Amino acid sequence: MHIDEERLQKKRLEKANSLLESLGLEAIIATAWDNIRFLTDSKPYVTVDFYIDTGAAILPVDGDPAIIGGLQGEIAEGVKILGKLSSYPYIPSPLVSRIWGKAISKALQQVDIAEGKIGIDYLPIETLQNLKNRLKRIEFIPILKDILRIRAIKMVDEIKLVKKAASIVDTGMQKGLDNLKIGVSERTVCAEIFNAMFMAGSEMVPWTPCCTCGGQYADLKPTDYRLKEGDSIRWDVGAMFKGYIGDASRTGFVGTPDEDFRKLYSCVYKALMNGIKAIKPGNRGSDVDFAARSTLQKNNYPAYAMSMGHGIGMRVYEFPWIAPKEEAQELDMRLEPGMVMSLEPESYSNNKFVRLEDMILVTESGNEILTKTEYLLDFI
Repeated sequence: MHIDEERLQKKRLEKANSLLESLGLEAIIATAWDNIRFLTDSKPYVTVDFYIDTGAAILPVDGDPAIIGGLQGEIAEGVKILGKLSSYPYIPSPLVSRIWGKAISKALQQVDIAEGKIGIDYLPIETLQNLKNRLKRIEFIPILKDILRIRAIKMVDEIKLVKKAASIVDTGMQKGLDNLKIGVSERTVCAEIFNAMFMAGSEMVPWTPCCTCGGQYADLKPTDYRLKEGDSIRWDVGAMFKGYIGDASRTGFVGTPDEDFRKLYSCVYKALMNGIKAIKPGNRGSDVDFAARSTLQKNNYPAYAMSMGHGIGMRVYEFPWIAPKEEAQELDMRLEPGMVMSLEPESYSNNKFVRLEDMILVTESGNEILTKTEYLLDFI
């Protein structure tokens, strides 16, 4: 797989500069790690504890992107460091807003910006207030929605990277299905999945690993429970490749399923397939959600209080949002070629759970399923 990384970064910056111009901004300041990577092509340090505290990026109008302070990670060639910190504060940024305010203010001075509008993606209120106190002639504008909109339609090289991330997840999920044996623990299955993904090139674990035989939607962490005859087990796992996320789910079964599980699995599979059929240019995210959700409801299976899917790219949750129309409201986007999403219906019956999830690319004529791990078609 050949990726022209220089071309990709040039195209990203073209999108960002178009946003600067359309919103009349003097600069963009990004603190979310995915936006830092989008603007600078650098690989910032990523940790759940310090999601918005590990640094920042600045893109001034008619200027080159730069990194501000923090734990920079791997900085792309030619990217400057502005507003340096004397030492990185291992403490949540709202508690030391003066330090971050000073670093960001210094960076703006270094690029000769003292007034006008600055777009921000994700700043704690304390840090924002500190900046407002320091920079009286600057108006700070929230633009996270705008950034995610320009990122929603993937470019050619981005699609290649997303497909690679999807193939890495496939490698892990197939390994999981191959290791479903009586006496094997949930932890072992999960470890086999993630080991396979890392061996295939994954950079990190994007979220808490999910791999369980029971539990409600938000409680999917693997335990020491050992599989026995008649158990179903599902996982929701992800990988990252060169900054792009892969995300998918499968459900496996140990032994021969009873009729109740077969019907449940068949219905969730149909919900997934009906949702995928609705993924095509011109439809909205809510159309996809309805197609999947209504399949479960018409067959008297419960649907969790969750959206049926989400866009995916340089972060797990992007546009388009696959949610009910009344919930998505103004974020109910029309689907366009180049958008990538994960569709993930799940339901349960008699303490058995089924979850299926695939990554889908919107194409000119419809869609392309990017994750290709087998389903349990013998159960359908």
